[in-house]
Amino acid sequence: MYKGAVHIVVTWEFINFLFTDKRVQDYLKFLPEVGIPDEALFSTVNHNAFLDAPGNFPCKWLYC
Repeated sequence: MYKGAVHIVVTWEFINFLFTDKRVQDYLKFLPEVGIPDEALFSTVNHNAFLDAPGNFPCKWLYC
């Protein structure tokens, strides 16, 4: 899980990925337990190389 900014700029492909990927949908079900779900959602999907979202920026360092 990553934490980042609430305001982001992404591609339409990234938005489509958020709405259609099963792993993201499962993650969305977990997020109500998190205090900052919007900041956690976008950053985690964007920086997670395993999800490989279109237009993502995988984190290769300890801090992104």
